[in-house]
Amino acid sequence: MADKGWPRMALIGGGIKNVGLGKFDAFLDYLVNENSGEASKSPASIYKAVAWAYRCVNLRAWGVSTVPYVICKRSAPEDDAKPVDYPAMTRDLLWRSEAAECLWAANYVLKAQNAARVVKGLQWLNPNTMTVDTGESGITGFTQKVGETKRHYTPEQIIYAAQFNPNDDLGPGVSPMHVAMEAAGLALNANIWASRFFSHGAIPAVVLSTDAAVPDDEVDRIRTSWEKITSGLKNAWRTVILRNGMKATVVGMPVKDLAMPELFQQVRSQIACAFEIPETMLTDAANFATSAEHRRSFWLETIVPHAQWHAEAFNRQLFWPQGLEMRLQPEQLEAVQKDEAEKAASMKAMIDAATSVYGAKLCDTEEARAVISKAFENMSLPALATGWKPPEPEIPEQLEQYAGRENPPKEEPDEERAEVVPQPKPAMRADLERWQRKCEKAGKARPFESENIPAGMKALIEARLQADTDSAFDFLKKLDPARLADEKRVRDALVAELAKQQSIIAKRIAELQEADWEEFAAAMRNAVDDKLVSVYTGHALREALAFGIDFDVAVINKAAWDWATRYSYDLVSGLTDTTRALAQSVVGKFTATPGMTIGELSDLLEPAFGELRAEMIAVTETTRAYSAATDTYKELLKDAGLEMRRVWNTSADEKVCEICGPLDGKDEREWTSPPPAHPRCRCWTTNEYVGRVKDGNG
Repeated sequence: MADKGWPRMALIGGGIKNVGLGKFDAFLDYLVNENSGEASKSPASIYKAVAWAYRCVNLRAWGVSTVPYVICKRSAPEDDAKPVDYPAMTRDLLWRSEAAECLWAANYVLKAQNAARVVKGLQWLNPNTMTVDTGESGITGFTQKVGETKRHYTPEQIIYAAQFNPNDDLGPGVSPMHVAMEAAGLALNANIWASRFFSHGAIPAVVLSTDAAVPDDEVDRIRTSWEKITSGLKNAWRTVILRNGMKATVVGMPVKDLAMPELFQQVRSQIACAFEIPETMLTDAANFATSAEHRRSFWLETIVPHAQWHAEAFNRQLFWPQGLEMRLQPEQLEAVQKDEAEKAASMKAMIDAATSVYGAKLCDTEEARAVISKAFENMSLPALATGWKPPEPEIPEQLEQYAGRENPPKEEPDEERAEVVPQPKPAMRADLERWQRKCEKAGKARPFESENIPAGMKALIEARLQADTDSAFDFLKKLDPARLADEKRVRDALVAELAKQQSIIAKRIAELQEADWEEFAAAMRNAVDDKLVSVYTGHALREALAFGIDFDVAVINKAAWDWATRYSYDLVSGLTDTTRALAQSVVGKFTATPGMTIGELSDLLEPAFGELRAEMIAVTETTRAYSAATDTYKELLKDAGLEMRRVWNTSADEKVCEICGPLDGKDEREWTSPPPAHPRCRCWTTNEYVGRVKDGNG
């Protein structure tokens, strides 16, 4: 080791040959030892020297020692455990046990037993003095060495608990302090370096050099003089003049280039991570909300699990053999009580939101369960109770009273009305199909002249061709494939916009900013308005084709846009309320989970933004658009002097539900509201001719 008398300089005269290599190497060795302080990097020394490590150990130890518990008979029921007095188990013992786990990943507690092996007391043993004796049969005993004195204990005398060690199944494990050792060592060395640097008057290591030959005795004199005029705080900022060609060269990196704040931040982060402690508990938090959530996370995810680990060790080796049990009561912790309260609030918000969506007929019972269950799972909330279902909406309940009733006898049109019964016109369909083929062949909208296509229908088809050539003639298809195409367009628009909004809202939550729900609602309305109008006008054309009676295109277009705008506002308002409720719950989960990524945050939002939700909205709202178009065409025919009644239609297959099945073929005198009768309802209504309107009153 270098001589402690070395100053923080070396003198090189007449080239390096005038100083022996041994002396210069000793000088460099001195610098290394001075800066490191020859610190002993053991768990105990780091605990005593590095503030962050000291703070982490104390936080863990105080936390575990204050978790409520009860010692009771092992056979006592969970909800009625009467405490048993056990004075040997103290908070101090728990504090030391957790501190030992933090420092050495092992805990040793001596059972003070009488001759009858009855435990009369418990004594914590310092792990720094303990070794585990092993043999072919496993642990054979323990040895404690204090100074030159050794004591041996049998396995039955010691309560021993060790954390996991990948290299040793029996001995102490890998402690948080061991993992943080390198980072803590950096902090220790940085502290020592700074202390030595300023104790030398903030003078860095210097090499004095000159081109002249300097005798050995002169070297000693110059070194002594340099040390006297530069070392120590009293010589700080003292001016030194060098003569005879002597130069001073600083050895090492300039202090300004050491990036000490960045180094200390990295060190603090690594220490906090090793001890499973949020970094905000070692420094100032960004805000109060973040600090509160991190503290709660510390209690729930660090302290309670480690307290349970200690309780298990004491139970297995001390209490269970005596017929007793140490039971933790973490539910009494303020952090746990607050967490449970917030979970209950989140559960209520999600259930209320799903009930609202169900009541608005945007999902059925099973889908409501699926959405809530997924949200609960993503947010680590308790599972939804078996058999839960939202309250039944009003409309299905009203419809049930009509189920099974027969239609009243239909009125037969009199002879006077017989000649005006509207009916399909084959020539009109034939021309429409020719127009469709012409457009498909050209791959774009093409003009078409026909005496068989009414002017209003033609104008509406031309407008649809300009908006979307591919779907303009879907009304000519059979209803099932046409409806699937309509549903797909609405669903695709919803999926695309919901995915975009999911990303936007996840980013705002990650930045701890409030989502712009007005912007969300406007974007969703903009995404679906034109799609709902297309569905509406397509079904109006389908009705017109069935009766062969023209309409005013301006009236249909206005009615379609008025309905789509008005209804999409209601639809998106419900969508926004439900989404906001989930997002508010996700905010709490995000702030309570340090390190959560944007991707993980986005996954929590999936129930409100996923394809499942888009699909069930698309199906339900396509049905609603069909019903609105049928209603509008009925009113147009009434204006033309024709009285119509709407008739409920189902697919008449095994998929028809118990609500809609009895309504198949019944006219509007037998039901109060048109489809959809429930979420995912695919029923539709058609107009049935009754006769001419009498006196304009119907």
